[in-house]
Amino acid sequence: MKKSTLIAALFVCTGIAQAQTPEKKSVALVTKQTSLGCFYCGDWGWTVGHDVYEDLKTSGKGVYIAVYDLDQGAFGATDNFSNPTGSAIEGSALFSNKEGNPTFKVNGKGSGTGPYPNSYDDRNSIVSAAGQFATSDAAASSAVNYSISGTKVTATAKSKFWTASNGEYYMACYVLEDSIPNVQNGQTGKVVHNAVLRASMTSSSAWGEQIANGAVAANTEATKSYSVDIDAKWQKTKLRVVSVIWKKTAANKYEVVNVASGKPGTTGIKDLTEVSDLSITPNPAKGTVWISCYAKKATALDIRITDNLGRMLYSSSVKATEGANQYQLNTTGLASGVYNLTLSSGTGMISKRLSVLP
Repeated sequence: MKKSTLIAALFVCTGIAQAQTPEKKSVALVTKQTSLGCFYCGDWGWTVGHDVYEDLKTSGKGVYIAVYDLDQGAFGATDNFSNPTGSAIEGSALFSNKEGNPTFKVNGKGSGTGPYPNSYDDRNSIVSAAGQFATSDAAASSAVNYSISGTKVTATAKSKFWTASNGEYYMACYVLEDSIPNVQNGQTGKVVHNAVLRASMTSSSAWGEQIANGAVAANTEATKSYSVDIDAKWQKTKLRVVSVIWKKTAANKYEVVNVASGKPGTTGIKDLTEVSDLSITPNPAKGTVWISCYAKKATALDIRITDNLGRMLYSSSVKATEGANQYQLNTTGLASGVYNLTLSSGTGMISKRLSVLP
């Protein structure tokens, strides 16, 4: 049996877990402003939206988000997909100049030509605009790790400025949901809705957390933690998280700097199949505990502890060898209460409740 002592005790390790390293590349934000009661959203807009969603999923040159208005029409849908985050984005300066529903924008902008210059109206022009942005140099980019456990989605996002910049910048994380069966005017019966914007993971703002204000030196980094409750209507296995860096250029005007996302359909809640028999001894705990697990093969693991608000209190990376493994952890830095201890790898996660005594 392998036994390891985690080098740092909790009282010196509390803080934010490390996110992935951002990649220096540009990814476009493609939005469809739509509603369930809009006929054209379910007519030509449905085909365009579906094709663009699939194209971007394959190419990785953009992230597609469907933002829904509160417009059920005569359909009486029990879930109209509207939410305060979508309303805030639609009410902002760049997105409010839409030309009815549906309106397709790339980084908040339309084609600039034709009878509807504030929108794009066909698949090829949208994909082309996203592709052009993907060839541009990234001024800043982000990366995000997220997990879904119990009734919460939690995420840690990291930003990096590749060039010296100046301005007021924010980094937001959004929850999207795929494969939702629902009605749609212009379609027959229930159809599948993808990339539906569900919520900002910053409860006080649709634009996330401020990461810079003023002059920003090249290679400046910032890490932020996010959490949101899962609504009873959401399908946990169909949720995913995307990150957007915004630049505030005027009152209620935010411009897209860059976007980051996992692959659509990746939920982060798969069982960790290569590791089993997770246990914590003693539990309830006071002081030192042993974390035990059995690994089917050698694998890299992250051990994380979060509180009931989803805040990351501890994170450490370990190497599990094939067979039984044990890791020692000092809980003296935790207040008495119940926490969530998670083992995760790139393929899944398993969790146990950890109770800490006063």
